[in-house]
Amino acid sequence: MKKKLVFLLLFLPFVFSCSTKEGKLSETEKDKMKTEVKTIVDGLIKNCNEANSDQVIAVALHSPEFRYVLNGHVLNYEEYETEVKSMHGLLAGQKINILSENYSFPDNSSVLYVAEFSALENYKNGYARISESGSWSMLFKKTDNTWKMISGFESYTARNVSGDGTNGINQLELLKQYTGTWKGEVGKDTLLVWSYDGKIMNNAATFIMKTTSKAKTLSEGRSSLVYDKKTDKFIETEYVKGTPPAVYTWWFTAKDKVDIFMIQDIANPDNAIEKFTINFESKDKIKQTWYKNNKEVWSATFTRQK
Repeated sequence: MKKKLVFLLLFLPFVFSCSTKEGKLSETEKDKMKTEVKTIVDGLIKNCNEANSDQVIAVALHSPEFRYVLNGHVLNYEEYETEVKSMHGLLAGQKINILSENYSFPDNSSVLYVAEFSALENYKNGYARISESGSWSMLFKKTDNTWKMISGFESYTARNVSGDGTNGINQLELLKQYTGTWKGEVGKDTLLVWSYDGKIMNNAATFIMKTTSKAKTLSEGRSSLVYDKKTDKFIETEYVKGTPPAVYTWWFTAKDKVDIFMIQDIANPDNAIEKFTINFESKDKIKQTWYKNNKEVWSATFTRQK
């Protein structure tokens, strides 16, 4: 019911604001409009699969009124263009499966496309993701004798392909790379030391951490890590004395790279404001980087002590 309500709220303003010519569309007119728009939609799906961002963006109407809602984030034309280019820049390709689709006619000059879909996304770094429970709506209107998408709505849930799948990433096995005690400078005269004993019990592990400055302890804490097989991700709850717990989700996107997000971004990490990455530069050296709005804010290098 929530999906239907969102859909109606999104498109009702368009339905009642569009100017229409008098009279109802004949079945012949509807078939003609559907055929024309279906050609656009089929081409859009093909270009999405092949990560042809320019061709995908070209379907949208370049207008201040354009809006596209992606998993709850409302994008204007420029933001939509940036999102498509950013996503397609990471993709090696994908396969969108249309499970059902429908064409309707809100007025005599518009076509509304609604579909349910799933997708398998393959990334250039070997990472793979499945999108499920997808809903997709696009409202098309003819402009200068060309059908253009004037508004869109897209919603889905995403999960990694299983860690022992074709991408060759086994999350629990790669976790063992963290075994040992690591130390890095995280500020002037400030050191962060954390350790992991390499044990995994019931898909869970524990990290211990301490921050010091000039031999004085600034903070102490631990992180409880649980592997969720369904999403192929780790859920980490960080406990630091004197502060509220922080919850993250993270996973290996390659054998030497980890992506970390706040738990609220688990359904749509591509739109997260904050992101952390960890890169294993060698077996005894890692670099952690914090990004905000896709810009690097901070980084630190940690070396294995033992």
